[in-house]
Amino acid sequence: MIGNHRSRGAAGALALAGALAGCGAITQTLQQNQLRSVEAVRGWQVYWVGMRFEGLPLRALNRDPGGAFTAQYGNCENANAACAAPLLIVSTPDPSFVPGAPHAELPTTIRSVPVYATDGGRILHVATGNESVTVTARRATDALAAVDSMDALNNGGSSASSALPSPQPNAPSPLDQSNG
Repeated sequence: MIGNHRSRGAAGALALAGALAGCGAITQTLQQNQLRSVEAVRGWQVYWVGMRFEGLPLRALNRDPGGAFTAQYGNCENANAACAAPLLIVSTPDPSFVPGAPHAELPTTIRSVPVYATDGGRILHVATGNESVTVTARRATDALAAVDSMDALNNGGSSASSALPSPQPNAPSPLDQSNG
């Protein structure tokens, strides 16, 4: 079950990461640097699905120069190319950024917010709050399960069983923009 391995908020994540520190330098580095940097983020949510997702450990939580955070679950499959991890969750502090837009199909509603699918449902764009969240998975069922169970790591977290924050008013629609 997905929810069995999730903790709520950064404090729980730090405690769990500390307990897992014996697993090696990856977990220890994650505990000390990456989780604390996310805890300090204010004004927008950074989403994840906990320290594990369906048996896959959280391997990295990185911030890019534009401010987006990527939670990587499992190992990258091709070190010579872009990371093809089993699950990536990218939280971007720009709700107008929608990878792959414009989308030809109308969104579905998951957790009370619009979700746009591409690549046969393996890539889901979630329009929520003050951010844009893109979930990429090996299988469409994994992408959907991740959206169903993702929580905000910072700002006190959210409950995976609750609705996500509504997109900010006047946010551009992925149906009519071209930026990805």
